Amino acid sequence: PPVVIFSGFRDEGEKQRLSRIVVALGGQVLQSTAFSSSITHVVAPNVRTLKTLAAALSCRWVMEPQWLLDSSERGCFVSESRYGFRNDTCTIEGVRVFVSDMFLSEHENETRGALALLKIGRAEIVDTEEEADICLCAESEAEENDGVPILTQMCSGAGTRMSWEQFINHISKA
Repeated sequence: PPVVIFSGFRDEGEKQRLSRIVVALGGQVLQSTAFSSSITHVVAPNVRTLKTLAAALSCRWVMEPQWLLDSSERGCFVSESRYGFRNDTCTIEGVRVFVSDMFLSEHENETRGALALLKIGRAEIVDTEEEADICLCAESEAEENDGVPILTQMCSGAGTRMSWEQFINHISKA
């Protein structure tokens, strides 16, 4: 049975309603704020959160709330494929990632989440750009071409520079 965690809900009442559905159908709801390896499904209302990104990185289902509503009508958990996605492979497993000092200072709020995602995705954090496949950089570190930042340029090694947003999009697309 599914082990579900909810993320990104603004309406606590909706989340509680959906939690009752999971339990009634024989699933389990985790109330933790932390992502756990026991989670099988993250249910979120069309938003990108650290939990949905962690699910994508760890090949867990990322589901729309409608999955639970339709499951409730049928009296059992319905097939996930119409309501969400699950990556077959981890996009950053074994990837060597360098996190620049400028990124750390410009993205103080995101740093903890970024490092947690790298750990969940089993990336390897390296000490120098030269060792990296991906260089996670601040926007200000990008060189400019006709006034437009270019962040997908190569690191000083063989890796690719990515801003926080590009990194998140890379994870989300997998």
